[in-house]
Amino acid sequence: MAFSRERRAHIARKLHFLDGWSAEAIADHFEEEGIADIKPRTVRKYFKDSDAEETIEKVRDRMAEEDLRIAESLQRKHDRAREAEANADKEVPIQRVFPETEQVRRDRVSDFEWTEWEQIEPGDADWPEWATPGRDVLIRFTGRTTIVQPGERYPIKGIDGEPKYTTEFVGLEEVRNEKARAFRREEQAEHLEKKAQVLGIEDNELDVNVGGSIDLEHSVPEEIVTAVVGASHNRLDNDADGSESTDSNKQPGEADNGS
Repeated sequence: MAFSRERRAHIARKLHFLDGWSAEAIADHFEEEGIADIKPRTVRKYFKDSDAEETIEKVRDRMAEEDLRIAESLQRKHDRAREAEANADKEVPIQRVFPETEQVRRDRVSDFEWTEWEQIEPGDADWPEWATPGRDVLIRFTGRTTIVQPGERYPIKGIDGEPKYTTEFVGLEEVRNEKARAFRREEQAEHLEKKAQVLGIEDNELDVNVGGSIDLEHSVPEEIVTAVVGASHNRLDNDADGSESTDSNKQPGEADNGS
């Protein structure tokens, strides 16, 4: 089947501007597919035809669409990193430390003698660093003897003769994971920086708001906004008639069968 010059030029511009083919590669492709036996310099002339602007505009639209898609993907990655930062903290159980005790039998008739004890206050030399004032209860034995009445409780001793302690759950405490938070913040910054590069934003134009997204209204160059809007309109037009999108999805050489 013979291909008109207009058809050959249309195919050549699509392969060159949309797919990045060189004039030499297009000339070889034309010869292999039986489209035409032409020289690369002839192919280059096709690139400069008056209607080449239409193909170039499609290239700009496709590039704008691709940039927008990448920017949206990077924004989603940023949002996931931000969410991960918020979830980096974890809740850990709070345990209260206090003396383990036993109770003197209520029916005991004789005196129950036991080593006297006293509570250790925060700031005392015996107050340990790990203890939390207002929560943990610590004691020490004085070495003197005291009488514990029936029904009362008394602290028991460990094998070393010191007070024996136990713990109980009193709630949950949120612990900040600063290392994980810092990592996620760096990840967010990296995604935003890449997004700015894709959208053509200079470093000194980057405006990141409280939510972590880029302020497009003030930061994106006008030509980028125009290209992105044009890509969106082009996509809607293609969806409406289906003709242009069908042609752009054909393999090289298939577009000529209808001419």
